Order: sequence, then structure tokens, then C-alpha cells
Amino acid sequence: MNPDVEASQRLFKFYRDCLREIPPVAPIDTIRDSQTARVLAEIFVDHRSPAIVDYGCGALRLLNALLTKCPEREWSYCGLDLEPPEIRFSGEHAQLAELPQRDRWTTDTLSSARQADRSFDVAVLMNVLHELPIADVATAFQDIRRLLKPGGVFLLIDTVLLHEGEPRFVPFYPWEVEELTYGAENRSYVSKSGIPISVFRIQQRNLPCYWGMTSAIHTLMAVKRDHWSRLSAEMSRKENPEQMRALGLGKHRELDYAYLNAIIANASYRVQEFAIRPQLDARRVDECAHAIVMTVQHTFHNEGHVPSAELVFDRLGEQFEYAVIEEALMALQGPVPAYGVLLPITDPRRSLTPSSAWDMLEDVIGVSSIQQRGVRAAVSNAVALDHGDRSEWET
Repeated sequence: MNPDVEASQRLFKFYRDCLREIPPVAPIDTIRDSQTARVLAEIFVDHRSPAIVDYGCGALRLLNALLTKCPEREWSYCGLDLEPPEIRFSGEHAQLAELPQRDRWTTDTLSSARQADRSFDVAVLMNVLHELPIADVATAFQDIRRLLKPGGVFLLIDTVLLHEGEPRFVPFYPWEVEELTYGAENRSYVSKSGIPISVFRIQQRNLPCYWGMTSAIHTLMAVKRDHWSRLSAEMSRKENPEQMRALGLGKHRELDYAYLNAIIANASYRVQEFAIRPQLDARRVDECAHAIVMTVQHTFHNEGHVPSAELVFDRLGEQFEYAVIEEALMALQGPVPAYGVLLPITDPRRSLTPSSAWDMLEDVIGVSSIQQRGVRAAVSNAVALDHGDRSEWET
């Protein structure tokens, strides 16, 4: 076939795939590829009989690999997805249910599993990250942080260069994952076909919580959009082979140009999607703000310190959506730092020592006032009433 004709067909198929309604799911029998081999090896590095959670399990590909390739190893498995896998992928579920060792695995929805705190040794997120909106990326990290036991490990695997187009896909390159995480072990590699594969091991204690992560991902998306826009615009007048290779590109200029522009459009979409996300229920935010103050009070009196934002998200994540917790923390932050920072807004990993700032929340803002008037009104009123005595509350 004429090379130009073949390239044209590939380009047409790529854009056609990008216009699909939902992303494709890896088939259940995709278990002999390099990614699956890496995941199976990493799962048993730190745990001889791990409890595994497969976050965004799709058609149960990883479960099939465990049953097929590791039947003699000790392990348990829970596959989670937005919809129950036994309904959305009923055929695949039934196929695996007929195999031996049915008692070693279960499936559930992501929303139901949020009640299973600290239940798993290993969490796997495999070829899901590039499909997710900004807030959902932060939600996935926070969910996995809560699902893992102390000492647990998060395995993040994602294909950087997609063979096929996907609706709204935005790849995360290894250096971008490192920007979003603490102390992640970078085990990324390039496949035999030249495709970069992001692979990371992240200890549970190093996983970032939801607080601040949405803004970090939003910034990353905007930078990616702008940088790749320049790269795409410059392709007509100069080549940058080293950078193109780092992106997994450089083999076909026309296809590279199409790929870059698809990602630019998708990154722009994600940025806009985040900017116009639905407004949160003010009543739920007020209820959450009250719960945060109660958590602060309980931790202060029983443990002798003010809780970190990480602890707040961990303890209230089952009761409230993460976005609601973030909004409530922001509302409590408001003008409060002028009196001495009570909540660890600037450093989500730090627990603050006791200070007279607690007296301000308890006596000046008033815990009951948050429920009666709403968190923003209560904080604003406290500031207005006590404006002349600001120094009294500063630490």
C-alpha cells in the first residue's frame, strides 16, 4: 500500500476513535503484554499474600492475569469501577466466575468501596489516568490513599502514547506524575514498539490528598496545553527530534501533528470543564464545615494537636464528597489566617501544635453559628466583631 494512503487511513481512524462516546476498555484476554507482566511482578514485591484493589478494573483484565498466571500465589482481589463490573461486563464476569478460586475475588462500585478504609495492601490504577477529568484524578488518588493500609503500595501504570484515539484523553508523562506526587519510585520504561509507559510505585504515606491537588492538576493541564501548542505551531518550520522522542513521537510528522493537536484540544477541554463545574450545595458545605470544626476539636482535646488537612479528608471522606470538604476548608480559611492559622491550609501534610487560635473558632466564630448561619457568614461575622483585637489571636 502507498505510504501516504496508509498514513491517511491511520489518521482517519485516529480521529474517528477520538469521537467515540466512551473510552475503549482493554479486553479481558490482554494479559501477555509488558504492562501486565510489570504489574504482576510489582504486586508481590512487598507482600507475600497481598489484598489487591483494582481501581477502574474495566473488563477484569488484571483479575484474569492473576487467575491465569498466579494461581499458586496467595492473594485476594477486589475490582472497582463506576458501574458494577458484573453488570457492565457480565460476560467477562461470568467467564471468570467459572474458574477455580472464585472465593478469592469480589467486585464492587467505586462509591460503595469508599467505606472500606485501610483494607488493601496494593492498589492498581492501570491505563485509567489519561481518561479522567481533573477533579476525578484527585478523587482517585484520595480514594486510593484511604483504601490502602499503612505500608500499602499504589501502582500507577499508564500508556503515554495511545495506539488508538480516545475521547478526551490527555496522557500524563513520567515527569508530570513526579510533579504531582511525593517520593514516587519512577519505574517507567519504553516498550519494544517505542511507546513510553509510565510506571510508578508510591507508598501510601506519600500519596497526596485531595486538598490542593485539583489546582495542581489544573495548572499542569494549562501548562501542557500551552507548551504543546507552541510545539505544534513550530513543527512547520523547525524540528525538535529529542523532544519528540521524549513524547513517543517523531516517526511520522503528519500523525504527530494530529496527535499533538488532539491532546491540545482535550487539555483545553479539561481546563474549561474544571472551570465551569457545577456549584456545590451550600447546605452540604455548611454541614461539612461544622464536621471539620468538630474533628478539629476532638483531635485537639484527645491528641493534643490540630489535625492536618490529610487527616480531615481521611476522616470525613466517607461522609462528604471530597469537593465539599475542600470547599468547606476554603470557607473556613477565608480571613481566619489573619488571626493565626488554625487549619493546615498551606501544608496538607503538617499537623499544627495547639494555640489560642482554637479559642477563636470555639468562642468567636461559634460552632453552632456555622450550622445556623452558614460557614461563610459565621466566619465573616467573627472577623467583623473581632477586627480590633486581631493581635490577640495571632500566634
